[in-house]
Amino acid sequence: MRIEQLNYLLAIQKSKSMTAAAENLHIAQQSISVAIKQLEEEVGTQLVERTPKGSVLTPAGKEIAQYATEIMRRWDIIIKKYHSASIGKQKMDISLFLSPIFSINPLVANFISYCTKENPQLDININYCSNDEITELIRKTNNSIGMFMLRENRLKNLSNCHKIIMDTHYVTIWCSQNSPVLNNGKFSLKKLRDQKIICIGRNNKNDNPLVEIIDEYELAKYNHVTYNMPNTIIEEYIKNGYGVVLGLYSKSNIAHSSTNIGIKLFAEEKIKFYSIAITTSDIIYNTFINILKKLQ
Repeated sequence: MRIEQLNYLLAIQKSKSMTAAAENLHIAQQSISVAIKQLEEEVGTQLVERTPKGSVLTPAGKEIAQYATEIMRRWDIIIKKYHSASIGKQKMDISLFLSPIFSINPLVANFISYCTKENPQLDININYCSNDEITELIRKTNNSIGMFMLRENRLKNLSNCHKIIMDTHYVTIWCSQNSPVLNNGKFSLKKLRDQKIICIGRNNKNDNPLVEIIDEYELAKYNHVTYNMPNTIIEEYIKNGYGVVLGLYSKSNIAHSSTNIGIKLFAEEKIKFYSIAITTSDIIYNTFINILKKLQ
């Protein structure tokens, strides 16, 4: 009997599906099927029953799941108490969950490079997920880090998690000098409703932090909102005053960025996003913090 077998059994009990359990654990379904079969052979009875509605635990499976819950709780205590002392000697797998916007973040690349070259005991497994999926996965798995961008007013929702703020990004707007969104040089999100077209940087709609602003101000009701539009077309819209571009810029980039196609203005201070990393594990948190310090 192995710890991961008990963990798989609990995952099936929670999701009521072997397929869903495998997806949540980010392993192949065949792997979880083989592990459960081996566990059943070891205890000498069927633990999981496949039905048209999914996979459910048999009475014996439910009883063993009760014991497994306590075993996993105690195992977590053991890991937290003793694993930190030998983290530099033992192999440690870390699941890194990234929102798509982090796929080109230099910090992520540097972090992975450091782990693979200078910290060989850390094995990084990368997965791309939405923000909501990341927060759920962080709470379900021990050895995991999630990186994504979040608005300040949603930070409080990350309860029971370690939060690491890595950078601050502000909403920016590019528009022509005669755009109606300007009022004596000041920017108003509500004035975006006067525009025909709103372009959202060069990112996909899926998991784009700026979608929150679009939804909050119901801009999609008033405008045609587009994503991943070619730069040449975006420039034409801006030059002719028909559209604006919303984007995200970190503090370090604001001072160095410029454009030849219009004016770039910054939103009010309250409209800002944090690039953050979250984890629920003390060990992972301390390890990640130490690596970040070395990268700075």
